[in-house]
Amino acid sequence: MEIDAAVWASGDTAMRAKYDRAVYAVERTFALYPFEEIAFSFNGGKDSTVLLHLLRAGYYLHRTSSGNGDQTDRTIQNCPMRTIYFEDPSAFPEINSFTYDTASTYGLPLETIRTDFKSGLDALLKEKPTKAIFLGTRNGDPNAVGQEQFSPSSPGWPPFMRVNPILDWSYRDVWSFLLTCKVKYCSLYDQGYDLFNLFHGTLRLEAYMILFQMHA
Repeated sequence: MEIDAAVWASGDTAMRAKYDRAVYAVERTFALYPFEEIAFSFNGGKDSTVLLHLLRAGYYLHRTSSGNGDQTDRTIQNCPMRTIYFEDPSAFPEINSFTYDTASTYGLPLETIRTDFKSGLDALLKEKPTKAIFLGTRNGDPNAVGQEQFSPSSPGWPPFMRVNPILDWSYRDVWSFLLTCKVKYCSLYDQGYDLFNLFHGTLRLEAYMILFQMHA
């Protein structure tokens, strides 16, 4: 599996440790819940792009280690999980294109929601039972306060388990993983936009200085 191979071929021991912990959370989720009752919230941003490839690696390792999958099977390598995309009307076209193209590339059964997150999620969970949802939440995000890798949804929300495999990942960890694994990410990042700016307006950040320092 190319993600697992790329991480273990790198000399970045800190990233390997973060990767191991994240993949363990993914595999544990697959062991705890039926696959058809797990979902992935994908928005095309850098964090959820990292999570997508961690899910692919975790699903592959889970299936092959249990003897339930052919290592060459593309389905095993792509993790065709129910994927939820809350499409923001103010997002740049590039983020929407990247999200839909990525879903197509990896065979993700994408469900697009164009309402607010809470009501859209409530409708989704009523339509199809979902016990756990993978999220790309990281410490420092507004909604990360008080969360752990496995955190039940907040009071007043539909009941499900929030699974946060990259909760303890830093900005540097995210970019180290993306660049090491050579996976595609939204092209707007290469223009200096960060996640908030992908969805809300036209401000730009000089976000790539850290990348130049890392890979100089």
